[in-house]
Amino acid sequence: MKISIIVLLYNHERYIQECLESIKYQTEKYNCNKAHTVQVIIADDASSDGSKKAVEDWSSRNPDIFETFEYIDRTENVGTCSNYLGALKKAEGDYIKVIGGDDLFPQMSIFEIFSHLDTGADIVTGYPLVYFENGTNNINDALCSIHRNQCITLAESKLTYDDKIHRYCFFNAPATYISKQLLTDERVLFFLSSYKYIDDYTQWLKFSEIKDINVKYLNAVTIIYRRTNHSTYMIRNQELFEERIRIYMYAFSKTKNILNKALLKNSIINIKAQRRHNYLNLLSYLHIYHRLKYRRKIQPIPREDITENFALLESLREKAATTITTHI
Repeated sequence: MKISIIVLLYNHERYIQECLESIKYQTEKYNCNKAHTVQVIIADDASSDGSKKAVEDWSSRNPDIFETFEYIDRTENVGTCSNYLGALKKAEGDYIKVIGGDDLFPQMSIFEIFSHLDTGADIVTGYPLVYFENGTNNINDALCSIHRNQCITLAESKLTYDDKIHRYCFFNAPATYISKQLLTDERVLFFLSSYKYIDDYTQWLKFSEIKDINVKYLNAVTIIYRRTNHSTYMIRNQELFEERIRIYMYAFSKTKNILNKALLKNSIINIKAQRRHNYLNLLSYLHIYHRLKYRRKIQPIPREDITENFALLESLREKAATTITTHI
């Protein structure tokens, strides 16, 4: 098995070494016999902070950890989609995983996650352990967040992939592992090239036009997902605003389901309102309903799994010589 890990980097000076330590953790714990070949591609979208030096410092301390370690140093900011597409061209692996420079791989083996793609799954997804850059992070909050996601996952389990994407858009991109066949399909790449920021939902919509997608759900943490001031969901600019409207309008035009159309139209209204009127968001009420209906029917992720992932996060941060404190 050859795996290509693409790290999308933009002003992640504070976090990139933690991300790299998490990849190192995966290879040292689960690939110590070198049964798998690991290629790491760092795609830096013209960071204006010390991200480049942070990568260089880490790689100088960790030579020969990976079979291939490549740093793409852009001199001009091109946006998430172009940065990703450029890195994808260099990916040589049989499996490809994209991760943000501020996110970390979990305690669970990513090699095990990838193995599910060999059993007929097009997409393998689990749950993100969300870690906030600013604020108190604790086990109960993490369990509550995952519980909410599990309820929605169970509620949509009988829906087709097409309805899931046009109705909920509920996949968490960092927690998702996608087959190379889908990621590198020319129709997906061409469609994605017309956008600058929104790479995940854009791809998922196009996947639904290519084939019937088989999704494998894992009841486990598959990514440690950090939310920072540089996260796309926190960016507020006109270009991103217009892209979000455009992609939802595209989704609206491609579905014939009346409920899907109503929910998409409502999402467009909320985007235009820039979330000033959250009480108008129909999806939020639907999610509350599903949480109430399915809260006793799900299989909770063991508390120990969350504790161990938090402990891993602390360990990786110590190795990367960071100073942020996590309250457990």
